[in-house]
Amino acid sequence: MTKIKAAGFDAFITTQGGQAAAPAPASSTLAVGDKVRMQAGAPVYGSTSKFAAWVYNSTLYVRQINGDRVVVSTVKTGAVTGAVDKKYLTKV
Repeated sequence: MTKIKAAGFDAFITTQGGQAAAPAPASSTLAVGDKVRMQAGAPVYGSTSKFAAWVYNSTLYVRQINGDRVVVSTVKTGAVTGAVDKKYLTKV
């Protein structure tokens, strides 16, 4: 830790039950045009409303990304299906 901080990096160590915690798995980054699947029951971004049932079983395309807000569509161009928090999306 001392060597890391001396090199100019911030660092910290966490433990679980006295043992070093395993690093979190690397999350895949999303980009416009990626194919994704939406977690069942994910709400429309910024509300408690749900999408139509068929959306959760569809392959979707990322159309726009703004922070955690991701606009998705069932087609590469054209009509937008809706916006969802990126934590509910999995890259296909």
